[in-house]
Amino acid sequence: MPEIVDDGYWDRQRDELGMILEELQPLYYVYCIGDCSTSGVGADRFWNYPSQLQEFLGRKYRVVNLGRTMLRMETLQTFTEVFEEKIKNGGFVCVWCGSNDIYWGVLAETVGAWLSEFCRRLRNRGLIVIVMTMLPRTAIGFGSDLIPEKIEADRIIFNNWLNENYPEFADAIIDFSDSSEIGYPGAEKDVKYYREDNNTHLNNLGYEIVAGMVHKKIKELAKPIAKECI
Repeated sequence: MPEIVDDGYWDRQRDELGMILEELQPLYYVYCIGDCSTSGVGADRFWNYPSQLQEFLGRKYRVVNLGRTMLRMETLQTFTEVFEEKIKNGGFVCVWCGSNDIYWGVLAETVGAWLSEFCRRLRNRGLIVIVMTMLPRTAIGFGSDLIPEKIEADRIIFNNWLNENYPEFADAIIDFSDSSEIGYPGAEKDVKYYREDNNTHLNNLGYEIVAGMVHKKIKELAKPIAKECI
């Protein structure tokens, strides 16, 4: 019988497979919770902000879109466990909610109280929480009892409150007023970034800006985590 020579081939194959599997396993999970702006209304398929964020972050991250059209902070307050059950791994949670509540007349202070309580529960689980300010929107076409000026005033009140108080319940904030394209009052009328048919939802380019801002914030927060792991 010919002599069997062990040249380490199978050991090398096993090591190579292990490296491949390790590369496929993400370092971080990113959970995106929000309303239609998170689910991607107004975008083409795979152009919502979580999908674009996945492209920006690469395979070391796994982005999970938990966006629900018409989601309100009131709903999150009542059914917190439903969303918590979907968050199976530690990582980042991007919370972008409140527009629908204010849109239908809930006080900005009430929305803030709901948001802060929800975020505290997430942080208590060891998750890194990022909150996001509201984008401008208009009430035209959604009912005569909705006043665009009132909605805009309440939006600004909420955004100012969020900027002042987020350190109490979140790790970071993304303030869209930092964007000269999508965040300023009246930006929803710019059809380059917003859908022309309703002046409420972003289009592909608008969601790309959101994904870029979220990507930058996550990479900033991930650096100290990586150092701790060394």
